[in-house]
Amino acid sequence: MSIALRPRQISFNKCDFTVTRMAGHSAVDEAKFTGLARYFNGETRRGRANVAGATYAGIALVAAYFMMRKKPSKMDAVPPATK
Repeated sequence: MSIALRPRQISFNKCDFTVTRMAGHSAVDEAKFTGLARYFNGETRRGRANVAGATYAGIALVAAYFMMRKKPSKMDAVPPATK
């Protein structure tokens, strides 16, 4: 079953613009998704939210890695050799 989406024309005080629907209308059959596509897809609202959450988690992990890695202290530095 195919649903044809038609953009709607809306006017507000001399401003005309077209409103189109974003991907993910209610006629999506979620049973066709398998594997990771079941959780990370662009056709459902839940799938897009999962992608956004995974992106934020990845950024947080990279930030935590750089904040927690050991920085060399001045006490660990080797003094220059004397003659």
